[in-house]
Amino acid sequence: MKKFRRSLVIVAMAAAAVILFGSVARAGITSDTIAIKFGITEPLKDGSLMDPFDVAGVPGIADTGNWNNAVPLALSQFEGSQYVSNLGRVNNLVRDTNGVATTTSASVTWSAQNTWASSGRGEENNTFPGDNGNPSPNRKLMLGYLDQETGGQAHAVTRIDITGLPDDMALGFKVIIYEIGGTGSRGGTYTVNGMSQTGTSGDAVNGSNGPTFVLDPGDGSAPGNYLLFTGLSGSTVRIRARNDNSRAVINGIEIVKTP
Repeated sequence: MKKFRRSLVIVAMAAAAVILFGSVARAGITSDTIAIKFGITEPLKDGSLMDPFDVAGVPGIADTGNWNNAVPLALSQFEGSQYVSNLGRVNNLVRDTNGVATTTSASVTWSAQNTWASSGRGEENNTFPGDNGNPSPNRKLMLGYLDQETGGQAHAVTRIDITGLPDDMALGFKVIIYEIGGTGSRGGTYTVNGMSQTGTSGDAVNGSNGPTFVLDPGDGSAPGNYLLFTGLSGSTVRIRARNDNSRAVINGIEIVKTP
């Protein structure tokens, strides 16, 4: 099992950034989203904490600022028979509407066995612009991720639940799941509110590990670096990622209001 060790200083800084996001009014371009970045303390040296002014995501669909950083509340814990090393809750998620940040009453809870990175952890599978010391916002988004171990944990599941979406967003939205792992062409079953796709994470073979965003067809036929779920509604988003093919990683998610 990979060890998840983080300094209290980094976590404290990340928590402060989340609080600050509520007062920031800049960034996104044509977005109306709630965006959440996971694996923020990966890779070990520099981390991938999103700044309020970072605009990242699929151009024309969800190029978003004011990302919510998923600061873990616990570093290691047993949940049933599964070892969980990254879990937490963030309340009052920030919404980005054309660059203006507003605080909502929505919250997110998540649990995953582990975190890892697409670069800087002995595996290099991220060609988005910049480097780990000076990453572009998109590189940063695709660096750290929620991960699963396979040894003794076949079909391990990462769980993410968002509740309390704003009423107007709950009428209709899309969900984007970003997926680049340390090794390409791994994946599993991703399910959002009962809708399932087979995700295969970004790979150098077809250029889906950067420097641009490539839609994963969701049927296992080719790798991509994001999955798109459409036609959703309701005040709750329930996401499950099951590691059928070694890893079903999640770098971040966006809930995009349908116009």
